[in-house]
Formats: sequence, structure tokens, C-alpha cells
Amino acid sequence: MIHRAGSWPLLVAAGALFLLAFAWARSRSTFLAIERDPAPARALAAQHAVPIADVLALRDLLGIEATTDRLAVAVGVYAAQRPRTGEPLAAILATGAVAAT
Repeated sequence: MIHRAGSWPLLVAAGALFLLAFAWARSRSTFLAIERDPAPARALAAQHAVPIADVLALRDLLGIEATTDRLAVAVGVYAAQRPRTGEPLAAILATGAVAAT
């Protein structure tokens, strides 16, 4: 008589591979790295009266290596342009202003 293990070993292996891939993807996330140090973003958000999520997203657009000074310029432009142009275009203008400097 042949004993079959069923499909559970394959499902367990697939689940383990998924968890490993998920952990690897999270460890490489620039946004999660930015979220670990929210103090500069929180201060800039309060100073310019914009949501902290917007400041964190701007920092992600600028890159994790962006300095606080560059982020401050971007948030200033974003806060000034947001009422006139809307959030998406204000983010593009803010990142463009920083790239031009």
C-alpha cells in the first residue's frame, strides 16, 4: 500500500517561501526606513500645516538620502502650491524645485 503525504508539504513550502519573500521586500522598503525616523517629518508637517503622510511621501520621492534641508525646501514648495494646484501636481513641483537646486 502506497502512503501519500497529501498536498500539505507543498502548501507549507509555498507559505514559507511567501513569508521569506515578504520579509525580504519589507527589509528593502525605503518608505519603511523613512517611517522609522519621523521626527524631522513631524516637525516640518507641523510648521507648514500639511499632513505628516504627505511629508513622508515627499521624502520618499526625494530619496532616502535626502537631507533635512532639501526636504524642508520641498515641503515649503508643496505647502505653497497645494491649495492652487492640488496634491499630485504640488508634489511634482516640490520635487522638481529641489532637483533644480
